[in-house]
Amino acid sequence: MNLGTIATFSTALSWAVFSVLIKHEKLVTDIGIFLFNLFGFLFLLCMIPLFGFRF
Repeated sequence: MNLGTIATFSTALSWAVFSVLIKHEKLVTDIGIFLFNLFGFLFLLCMIPLFGFRF
C-alpha cells in the first residue's frame, strides 16, 4: 500500500469512530467535533513535507 491509501483509510476510520461515538452519545458532540478537526489538522501538517514544503 502506498502512503496515500494508508492516509485515506486512517482518515475514514477516524471519521467513522467519531461518528459512532457521537451517535451513541459516548462522546459530547462539541468535544467529538473538536477532536475530529484536530486529527484532520494534524493529518494535513503531516502531509506538508510530501508536497515539497519545508518547515
